[in-house]
Amino acid sequence: MKIRDIIIEDFVNYKKPSMFINMGNCDWKCCTEQGLDISICQNSEMALMPEIDIESSKIVEMYISNPIIESIVIGGLEPFYNFKDLLELISKFRNFTNDDIVIYTGYYPYEIPDKLMYLSQYDNIIIKFGRFILGDDKHFDQVLGVELASDNQYAVKLNKGTQKIIKAMANNNGYCPCRIDKNEDTKCCCLDFRNKFEEKCHCGIFSK
Repeated sequence: MKIRDIIIEDFVNYKKPSMFINMGNCDWKCCTEQGLDISICQNSEMALMPEIDIESSKIVEMYISNPIIESIVIGGLEPFYNFKDLLELISKFRNFTNDDIVIYTGYYPYEIPDKLMYLSQYDNIIIKFGRFILGDDKHFDQVLGVELASDNQYAVKLNKGTQKIIKAMANNNGYCPCRIDKNEDTKCCCLDFRNKFEEKCHCGIFSK
């Protein structure tokens, strides 16, 4: 598989000591949608880093041999761009540990339901969703335990075994399948759920 970098002990991207794995490519959607130059992205320099070929088993070996770290954070550019590698890595980790796996993405749930269906076969998958929006206020995310750059960004836990509900969401054009009204506030994850804490969403796909 291909990655950009590994930080063996990371303490800034999650509330638990983590291994941070930098991987993926990007279409710079956060910038292009706002008419911004990609140089404004804090990750733009990462795109210049050469990709490293490494066996997923080697990454897992480095993780389980370290007594300090308690979670895995996967970010960098856009991990979902290299979904085959992402899925391989998660599958390999789950053969040895059930520790939290956190994925940082610029996508929203309604944009990647096919990928969420694959990920929902695993326990303890936490995903930070949402684009960076220039000028938005930073806020503290309770799930991650860290500050995020934009108000629209949020993290949730993907509940295991929810493939049928995710498919229903996809068939409902990304809107919550248990809501009658269809607007920006009912697109997955719906605003009602994003404003709450320590509850499952209406459909049961996500929890906090």
